[in-house]
Amino acid sequence: MTTRTGFIVETIGLESRLAPDGKGVVFTLSGRGGSVECVITREALEQYFWLPPGAGEARVLQAFTDGRKRIEAAASRKMLVHAGERVVLTVADFGDRR
Repeated sequence: MTTRTGFIVETIGLESRLAPDGKGVVFTLSGRGGSVECVITREALEQYFWLPPGAGEARVLQAFTDGRKRIEAAASRKMLVHAGERVVLTVADFGDRR
């Protein structure tokens, strides 16, 4: 577990898991306000976390693990703005913010 901006990041089960539809990775952020389910889309993993298109489940989860700190930070920021709502991280959450 890691602490980021007052939130503790936990995983579901032993680790994060592939979404049932295969289009993302599901994980949980927990904080003082409770737990929120989060998802990062496969498209975001492909564009910003070096996931090859068509990769299998193990590679998808590895890409998530490799980018976990950045993903957790983006999810924590989005959780602050949308308190209590499910967080879905897309390509737009990782684009250039100039």
